[in-house]
Amino acid sequence: MTALEIDRRLDSVGRATVYRTLDQLDRLHLVHRVEIGGDAAGYERIDPGQHHHHLVCEQCGRLAPFADPSLEQAIEAISRRADFEVAAHDVVLRGKCPDCKTAA
Repeated sequence: MTALEIDRRLDSVGRATVYRTLDQLDRLHLVHRVEIGGDAAGYERIDPGQHHHHLVCEQCGRLAPFADPSLEQAIEAISRRADFEVAAHDVVLRGKCPDCKTAA
């Protein structure tokens, strides 16, 4: 959900409170901020042990999670080759979702 979607659902809280709370939850690693394009960001709850990445439609903003063990292995291999300890990573693939491709 985006901060605006949360704000609309929590009619009596106030937008500034929603943004401050989401920032705090992100810092505590309880939610993850996903840039969906433009000025918009989506937030999703972090489930320990459920690592995934995202496909984002640049037209409608649809966000679809995906997991790929081969991608994780490639990231580990790059880390070893570069002698770089990767603490975290995010992969966001942008393009058009099936609905927007069909409509085009």
